Amino acid sequence: MRSVGITAGHAQEPRETMTQPLHITWPWLLMTLGLLAAPLTGVAADRDVVTSCSLGDGVEANLGSDGSLSLERLVGEVSHRLLQSRWADGRSDLNTVFTGGACEGDPGGRRGFAATADDDGDGLIDEDRLDGQDNDGDGLIDEDFAAVGHAMAVWHRQRAAGDRHLETHHWTYPTLRHLLALTITQDGGGVTDPLQLNLPGEGVWQPVDAGCVDLGPGVTVFLAEFDRHWLGVVVLDPRSRPRAVERIRADNSNLALPLLDGRLDLVLVSGPSRLRVVQGLMAAKQVHEGMTDPVTGARVPWLPQPAPDQAPEGGTLLWRERGAFGIELCLSLDEGQELDLDPDQLWLNTGEPLPVSAITWQAETGDRHRLEWPRAAEAADPLCLLSGLLNRVEEAGTLVLSVSQALPEDCEELQGCRSDGRPLVFSVAPDPASLIPEEADDDSPTSASLSRLAPGLVGNYPNPFRFTTTISYRVPATVGEAFDLDAPDAPDLEPTRIMPYSDNPPQVTVSVFSLEGRAVATLHAGRQGPGVYEVNWSGNDEHGRSLPSGAYFCKLQIENWSVTKRLIFVR
Repeated sequence: MRSVGITAGHAQEPRETMTQPLHITWPWLLMTLGLLAAPLTGVAADRDVVTSCSLGDGVEANLGSDGSLSLERLVGEVSHRLLQSRWADGRSDLNTVFTGGACEGDPGGRRGFAATADDDGDGLIDEDRLDGQDNDGDGLIDEDFAAVGHAMAVWHRQRAAGDRHLETHHWTYPTLRHLLALTITQDGGGVTDPLQLNLPGEGVWQPVDAGCVDLGPGVTVFLAEFDRHWLGVVVLDPRSRPRAVERIRADNSNLALPLLDGRLDLVLVSGPSRLRVVQGLMAAKQVHEGMTDPVTGARVPWLPQPAPDQAPEGGTLLWRERGAFGIELCLSLDEGQELDLDPDQLWLNTGEPLPVSAITWQAETGDRHRLEWPRAAEAADPLCLLSGLLNRVEEAGTLVLSVSQALPEDCEELQGCRSDGRPLVFSVAPDPASLIPEEADDDSPTSASLSRLAPGLVGNYPNPFRFTTTISYRVPATVGEAFDLDAPDAPDLEPTRIMPYSDNPPQVTVSVFSLEGRAVATLHAGRQGPGVYEVNWSGNDEHGRSLPSGAYFCKLQIENWSVTKRLIFVR
């Protein structure tokens, strides 16, 4: 299939140098000629659509015949506009507009490490860009341009004030499909008009600390949220420009981005959550930096790392009740295991979302970090806090998600997402620590927040283990030893208060449970006074039979209170 260039409202002769164009169809051609309108339900058709691509989650990116870009989101049968770009001068000069499309690897558009990237053999790459002109003066048109990504669209306008050239690039990899890269240049002098990115309604652009999202120097980041959808913009400038940020103007719904030295590189990211968008911004920075040719040592920009072969597994979420506050979902992680879960993207199989109100990381060493997570928070600070929370996962521990509703009785799976949008499926099981409910004395400090003992009361070494592990546990003497009184919902109790055990000494049980909640071994059962004790477990059940390798839970039960510890048994 041949691509078609459109100039001055008529079709040029097809060029053999391009194949597999970007959405070049007869309706596309008619729209470019202005013979067919492109209305969207609920959106005014104020320009012809040259081409479009899907960013996922019902969002379409449309390139207009005037060089503008719009993002439209389909909700039900109605399309809503998320963003509209325009030039400050507002002029279109349609009689001098060229449009075209290509894909990476097309004849004339090869790039990267391929020996054929230099199509004309002059030692240069991308010196004759796709614009319908002979830029390198060799008598050929568009024979040596570099197409980026799976879909490249070009809009080029000639006018007295200088030529303006717009390229959009899109990838279909699952981890990058919600990104749209834009490169804008203006040649020939004249006034360099800024690019305006306008949000509809009450949308507001908010700057984000690039260091917070680990994007490094020379990068400017803005986020916007409305109608439960997020947009992000990252301006990429590899040159050192101390005053570049000062020239960017964010006025509520309008973001004005200047062309520094006649060039602007930026990436738009769309997503259903702020974490998804932030991850996309970080991926955009990496893709923009590209990869290095192992033969020549040259760095080729806009080359992404190979996409993952398959979606990652989710694991098992253990749930436990939080009294009138809903439930907690617990995900245990080993040392070095990746923690990557979007807290705004968790659903039941029915499609009903599970709103997460807080995230807690509980390390096995006893370190505890809690982050409030309001879904509709407008401030960008939670991004930094969440980034810091996730970066602390350098040892084994448990991620706890506080959810303000209960699970259906027949719930066995939950749907989730990685921060880059790849799906996750979690199996769901009750927390073994909550399988033996016991009534607490009304006069004891066992409120909903103090029904569980402090995690540091039980531990084991080694973990993982092959033959035998030693489990150490403490029977606390005071309330301060027994509970985490620093928890946000903990009552105000005197730490030195003596534990109100019903018997002296209290009844203590140390048991081992499988992930399914089945008791497999009892290591101790009897009365013990305050102090530190040890028991050994060799991976056998009550009858001395060897159990299979895997994860188990050691449960320390002291009267009405309990705490669990995850054990890893490796044969």
